Amino acid sequence: MYYFHQFSLISIVANFFIVPFSEIIIVFSLVMTALIAFNLDFILMNTVYDYIIQILLKVIHWFAGFDSVFFENIPMNLVEVFSLFLIVYLMRFTILKYNFKNSSRLMMAVLTFFILRVGFNFYENQKTEILVYDFSKNKVLSIKEGNKACFWIKENSDKQKIMQFIINPYCSSRRLDNVEMKVAPKSARQVVYGGKIYKIN
Repeated sequence: MYYFHQFSLISIVANFFIVPFSEIIIVFSLVMTALIAFNLDFILMNTVYDYIIQILLKVIHWFAGFDSVFFENIPMNLVEVFSLFLIVYLMRFTILKYNFKNSSRLMMAVLTFFILRVGFNFYENQKTEILVYDFSKNKVLSIKEGNKACFWIKENSDKQKIMQFIINPYCSSRRLDNVEMKVAPKSARQVVYGGKIYKIN
């Protein structure tokens, strides 16, 4: 969530299936490396190894199909990451020995995390920002006011790549919920927003 700002709930379940397969593949790889070093080649072992990898790929592909539990553009900074680590750490004691002391510590850590999150969201929503990006020989203008931002792109721009490499990362870092994309004519040199004129070329 910190590096890629995305998370899938199915990944927790998927790891119970994928990690054991991965361990088997690692062991097979070490054995096959040793056999190759001694110029030995077992067709049966190669077949089993290939079969296990095919199963693993099918399992990964099947789990990847659950788009409804995949979340992206999750804002996350280092303070929130350490707060989540603290929650996971305290969760261990609550699971091993459930009592009022351990559960109250865990609840306080969860409450602290949500307070931090609301605070960071509020802080970012107070900012106003105007940025111009150079992207593939075109300019992209963004104007952020509070919790919303507007992006202007030229009509010949690649919308999908701009969304992937500019808008989504920006939304994650600035904790935005409301984003608008407007297409300007290729010949446009400036745009009007909120009664002000901004140059885009």
